[in-house]
Amino acid sequence: MSDPAESAPEPAAADGAVRALAAASPCDVVLPDDPRWADLSGAWNVHVAQQPAAVVLADRVEDVRATVRAAADGGLPVSVQPNGHGATEALSGTVLIRPVGLRGVSIDRAARRARVEAGVKWQQLLDALDGTGLMALSGSTGDVSVVGYHLGGGLPWFGRAYGTAAEYVRRIELVTPDGGFREVTAETDPELLWALCGAGGEFGVVTAIEIELVDQPPIVGGALMWPAEHTAEVLRAYAETTRSAPRELSLWIWLTTFPPFDPIPKELQGRSFANVNLTFLGERAAAEEALRPLRAVPGLEVDTVADVPLERIGDVAGEPTDPMPAMDWSHYIADLDDDFQARLLKANFPGGGSPLVACIRHLGGALSEPGSTAASGVPHDYLLLAFGFPFAPADEDAIRAQWGVLDDALGAHLTGRTHPNMLGDDPRPDRAFTADTLDRLRRIKRERDPRGAVRGNRPLRP
Repeated sequence: MSDPAESAPEPAAADGAVRALAAASPCDVVLPDDPRWADLSGAWNVHVAQQPAAVVLADRVEDVRATVRAAADGGLPVSVQPNGHGATEALSGTVLIRPVGLRGVSIDRAARRARVEAGVKWQQLLDALDGTGLMALSGSTGDVSVVGYHLGGGLPWFGRAYGTAAEYVRRIELVTPDGGFREVTAETDPELLWALCGAGGEFGVVTAIEIELVDQPPIVGGALMWPAEHTAEVLRAYAETTRSAPRELSLWIWLTTFPPFDPIPKELQGRSFANVNLTFLGERAAAEEALRPLRAVPGLEVDTVADVPLERIGDVAGEPTDPMPAMDWSHYIADLDDDFQARLLKANFPGGGSPLVACIRHLGGALSEPGSTAASGVPHDYLLLAFGFPFAPADEDAIRAQWGVLDDALGAHLTGRTHPNMLGDDPRPDRAFTADTLDRLRRIKRERDPRGAVRGNRPLRP
């Protein structure tokens, strides 16, 4: 399969094709000379310098279909981006569809299904589920796209109990690379459904999905935070707790230094912490029993563990919602043994001058089980992430240098693999998929989109 960028039209031809698309489109088409361009062409992650050829504001499925057909007539690939948390520069040169009008959510309580359109963020769905007794498998923030999250596999807070969110996709409404429209289910096209749930941006423009809902149990969530001098003890207790954790318990540990400015609370600004975020499906007493090794660590300074309503699950990790620059690095980790812990602490976490925020997510449980999607079967029990925030030009070099420190320090503990949703701007799909899975995905791409009419944020090109 050729690289879509290699078959793109020459600049003059591309400009003519874009102008022709804008003239013929029933949509609001934003071009680089439009005063709205800077706001509408960029991603949530403002570090990513994506440069689309045009931005189309789509209100209806027919708008998407017309855009795909018109772009194909001009030899231009299309892409779709509701927000851009997972943005990459791969979307440069494409006709970028923003599904601004596709924001419908409907809940069928009897069927235990939710239909969610492409422009919907998680917070809207969580609010719609309030009072139904049902829940969807959300991630750590209410600010990301529900559809994009599922198409990338979806690592939910409750994944240890239920598996990846993509396993619960039951129907996909898809504008095909030729501008057609179809519904994809396990009955109508199981292979395409398998591919869409893990590498979904490569096979068409998804305008809506239908997902299966599950019964909502009581939810406990919050944070336990210790000053940095207790990090070694907290990390040991975290490893101990996760090794015996019930599937209902999900634990993430952050090693971080808070920046010295608002909206960070004054008492935390400029200070370094070991911060454990958690969710538990069940009663508070059972959660506390599972947390006993962590509760035994002295020096606990912040404790927000409490019952959490479903609509507030996106607040547990305290992740930012305003657009910002971000760079991320990630690897699956097989085990948090003593050697790994010692090596991680030597890499300047936290408070040792590192420009990074490190996070270890406990996976395993149902996430490790085989399933029916391209993202099924998470191969390791832990995921290590290291985030940097390049607010100044020199920050990017410092962040990449510290990633090198991590690579050297952790050595063989790094598996080389990560989850599709966690690739960041890494263009290598072989880090997210096994060789057999990637070969299958590429074959499906060749068969379903031989001209490369649709480009995802992480192309499957060899």
